[in-house]
Amino acid sequence: MNTTKCKPILRALALPLVGLIGLQVNLSAQDDEPEDEEIYTLSPFEVSSEGDVGYISNFTLSGNLTNIALEDVPASISVMTTELLDDLGAEDLQDAMEFATGVVVQRENGVPGGNGNSFTFRGIQTNWQARDNFRWYVPSDNYNVERLEVNLGPVGMLYGESAATGALNISTKRPIRGANFLRTRFQIDSEGSWRNTLDWNKALGENWALRLNTLVSEEEYWRGPAHDDRLGFTAGLTWSPSTNTHITATYEWGEIERAQLTNHANDEYSDYVLGTGSNDPSVSVPGARNRSNLHFIDGVLYDYSSVEGTRFGESNKSGSGPLADFSIVPEDTIVSGDYNRADVDFWVAQIHYDQTISENFSIQIAANFQSQTPRIRGGSGSLRIDTNPSLPDPNNPGQLIPNPNYEKFFVRNGGTTEHRSNIQEQYRIQGLYDLQLPFMRQELNFGAYMRRDEFDFQRWSIALDPDYAESIGRPRNLNSNRLEFIDYIDDGITVYSESNLPPNTQYYRRPGGPAQFVDVGLDSLYLNSYGRYFEDRLTTMIGIRHDEYDRVRYNYTADGVDGEGVNNFDSVNHDVSPENDSVNYGLTFDFTDSVTAFYNYSESFTFSGVVTRLDGSPGGPRVGDGDDFGLRFKFLDGKVRASITRYENAYRNIRFRTPPQDVVDEINDLLNPGQEVYSRGNLTRDEETEGEEIEIVAQPLDNLSLRFSYSNFDKETANQGSELATIISRLESSGFSSADFPETQTYFNEIQILNPDDDKRYNWTARYRFTEGPLEGFFIGTAGYWREDQVLIDPSPTNPGLVVDSYVWLNLFGGYRTTLFDDVEATFRLNVENVLDESRVFGAPGGQNFLDERLWTFSLDLGF
Repeated sequence: MNTTKCKPILRALALPLVGLIGLQVNLSAQDDEPEDEEIYTLSPFEVSSEGDVGYISNFTLSGNLTNIALEDVPASISVMTTELLDDLGAEDLQDAMEFATGVVVQRENGVPGGNGNSFTFRGIQTNWQARDNFRWYVPSDNYNVERLEVNLGPVGMLYGESAATGALNISTKRPIRGANFLRTRFQIDSEGSWRNTLDWNKALGENWALRLNTLVSEEEYWRGPAHDDRLGFTAGLTWSPSTNTHITATYEWGEIERAQLTNHANDEYSDYVLGTGSNDPSVSVPGARNRSNLHFIDGVLYDYSSVEGTRFGESNKSGSGPLADFSIVPEDTIVSGDYNRADVDFWVAQIHYDQTISENFSIQIAANFQSQTPRIRGGSGSLRIDTNPSLPDPNNPGQLIPNPNYEKFFVRNGGTTEHRSNIQEQYRIQGLYDLQLPFMRQELNFGAYMRRDEFDFQRWSIALDPDYAESIGRPRNLNSNRLEFIDYIDDGITVYSESNLPPNTQYYRRPGGPAQFVDVGLDSLYLNSYGRYFEDRLTTMIGIRHDEYDRVRYNYTADGVDGEGVNNFDSVNHDVSPENDSVNYGLTFDFTDSVTAFYNYSESFTFSGVVTRLDGSPGGPRVGDGDDFGLRFKFLDGKVRASITRYENAYRNIRFRTPPQDVVDEINDLLNPGQEVYSRGNLTRDEETEGEEIEIVAQPLDNLSLRFSYSNFDKETANQGSELATIISRLESSGFSSADFPETQTYFNEIQILNPDDDKRYNWTARYRFTEGPLEGFFIGTAGYWREDQVLIDPSPTNPGLVVDSYVWLNLFGGYRTTLFDDVEATFRLNVENVLDESRVFGAPGGQNFLDERLWTFSLDLGF
C-alpha cells in the first residue's frame, strides 16, 4: 500500500486550479492577441525548436554554446526534438534516454539513488547532466523541457562545464515574445497513474513575455509499493527593450516523493536446513549465522545479547545469493516496502543577459543558482529465515520465551536515512566576435565560467534513548544501541522514521559513510575559433580551455556518548587539483551539397573529487580524450539526414578501490623509512572504448517522420591498479620476491580481472499522419529498441559477469487530432509500452531490476 502520497490536499486542489488558470489565461490571450504578427530575432546564444521539422533539428548550442548549424559541427551530437519526446511518451530523462544514440540507462545497477541521472555514454558512466548549459544534479521531468542534445565523447560540454565521457544538455522552455498560447495535457495509465501539465505563454506588450509550466503527477508501478509523485512549477519572464538586448529570468520549484524500484529479495535462506535451528552456542546450525543486536519485532524490543550462553541467529547463504524464489516473493513485490525511497525538494533560479554590441560582437552574462535536499532511505535486499526457537524475554532479563515466528521468512531493515543537501552557484560570461576577412570568416567565442558547490551529507539512525538504555543496563552510547527492524513478510513492512519512532528511541546523527561537508570550486577560461573557408565548404573548430579545481572536505564525527548525538567538524581534507589544460580541434568538409566528412579530436575532464594515490599525492581528475570521424548525408533537400561515426575514446584515472589494510601494512614493512605508502590511498584504472554509431532522421513526406539509430561499443579495462604494479616493481628492484609480499601479490592478481563489455543497441521511431480521406486527423506510430548481449555487472572471482540475452522492447502509439469549438486543438493519444510484454531481470544481487510490464497510457492534449 502506498502510505506516503505527498500533499493530498494540494493534489486534490491541483486539477481545479489548473482548469481555472487555463480558462482565465485563454480568455486573456484572446483579448490581447497582437493584431500584426511580428518577427523576433533570436540571440546568438539561444536556439529555438521553431525550426525543427518532425524529428529533424537543424541547429544546436552544443558546438560552442552559440547557435550553429548541426551539420557544420565537427562532433557527434544527437538532438531529440519536442515531437520525438511526445511520440515516445517520455515523461522524464530516463524514458527519453532509452532511445538516445550511444547512451545506456543505468538500470543494470538499479535505479540510481535519489536523482535517476546515471547514464553511460559510449560505455563510460556519468552521473550528471547540463541544463541550459549549466551543470544539473536535480531529477529532470520533461514537463518544461523543449529538447535534448546528446553530446557524445569527450567533447561533451567542453565550454563552461566538462565531461570526460559525453554529456547531455537539457534545453528548457523559455518565454516567446509575440506569442499567446495555452496547452494542457491530462494523462492516465493502466497502473492507476495520472499526470497533468500546463504550458502557458503570454505576450505582455511588444517587449515582454511570460511563460508558466506546471506539473502534478502521481505515478504507480506494476511492482508495488513503488510510486513516483511529483509537483513542479516553472515561471519565466523575458524582456527585450530593443532588438539587441534580451533578458530572461526563470524560477523552478519541484518536489518528488519516490519509492524506488531498486531491488527484489535475494536468496539468503536456501542453505539453511529446516528444523535445525537452535539457541545452543555449541551447536552448529547449517546455513545460519550468529546475531547479537537489538531487534525491534512487532512493536517489542528484543536484546539478542542479553541472555548469557545463548546464541541467536538467522539464515545466511554463502557467497552472493541469487533471486528469491518468485513463489515466495512475487516479482511484482518489493520486500523493503517504503524503506527504499528517495524524496527530493529543490528550487532553481537562472538569468541570462544577451547583448549585441555591434554587428560583429555579442556577449552573454548568465547565472544559475540551485538548491536541493534529497532524503534517501535504503531498503533490505535479503530474504532470510528466523532460526531461533526461543527469544530473550523482554520482561525478564536472562530468561527465554518461545519464538512465535520460528522459521518464518523475514527482511531486516535499519532505521537509517541519509539527509543530503546541495547549494550551487554557477556564473558564465562569454563573448562572440565575428571576424570577416576577404577569404575566410572566423567566429571567436571566448569566456569564463565559475562553479561553487556545497554538499552536506549526513546519516541518521534510530537508537535507544540513552536514559532508557542505561535503565535496562546498556551503555548510553547511541551507536551501541542502534536498532534493526525485523519484518516478517506475511505481516507486511512497518517503516520507522523521524516522524514515527518506536517507544524509548530517538533519531540521531551518526558518523560513517557520507557524513561530511564538501566545498567545491571550479574556474575555467576558454577560447574557441570557428572558421569557414571556400564558400563555407570547409569549417574548422579549434578550442583551448584552462581549468582550476579545488575541494575542501570536512568530516563529521558524532559525540554519541552523552546521548545527544552532537556532530562536530573534524579531519579536514583539502584537495587541490593541478591546473589542467585541454584542447579540441576538428573540421567538416562538404564534398557535395549532400555529403560531408567530419573529424574531431577532443580532451576533457571530469571533476568530482581528487584521487589520492597510495603515496598520498593528488592524482588529478578523470581525463577523457578521443577521436571521432565520419560522414554526414543529406538528401531530398534536407528531408532525409544520416550520419555514420567511428570513434575511439579513452577515460583515464578512474578511482578504482582502496587496498586492504593488511596489504598496505605488508608493503610498508618492506619499504625503507620515508618511502611508506599512504594507508588511505586509492588505486585507479583506465577504460578504453571504441565503436560505431549510425543515425538516420527523416521527414520524406510532410506527414511521415522517421528516426533510426544503431550504436555499439567494445570497452576494455586497462592499467587496473597500476599504482600497485609500480610498488611491486620497486620492491622487486630492491631484491624482494613475491614470496616476501604474498598478500600484496595475491590481491594484485585478483584485481587484474578485466571486464570486456560488448553492447549493441538499435532504436527506432516512426509516425504517419493521415491528412486526407476518411482517416484524416488520425496518426499511428511505433517506437522501440533491440538490445544485444549486455554485460551487466563487473565480474570478480566470486561473482561472474551476468550477460542478458538479446531482447526487443516494442511500443505502439496512435491517436486523433481535431479542432473543438472552432479554436481549440485537441489531440487524443494512446501509447502502449512493451507490447510483447517482454520480461527480463537485470543486475547484481541486491540491485535487481525488471523490465516494466505492458503499460497502456491515454492522454488528452488541449491547445488554445
